[in-house]
Amino acid sequence: MKEGKFLRVINIVPIVMTWLMFIGILIFIILNAGDLQQLNMLTIWVIGLIGVFFVALFGTYKIWQWIRQGKL
Repeated sequence: MKEGKFLRVINIVPIVMTWLMFIGILIFIILNAGDLQQLNMLTIWVIGLIGVFFVALFGTYKIWQWIRQGKL
């Protein structure tokens, strides 16, 4: 495998995993919103979801910029 492609794969895999984690947490929150609200944990889960979203978004943007600049 060419070095550039290898670097792209190594950098893209964690971002894909972060997006999958975001989707998984979102589904968990949607399915268990009532129970989480009774336990007063819904706010904490939503804040965590927002944090994962921004990490995934920032990582995606950074990788996209590196590819456009030719660093990857």
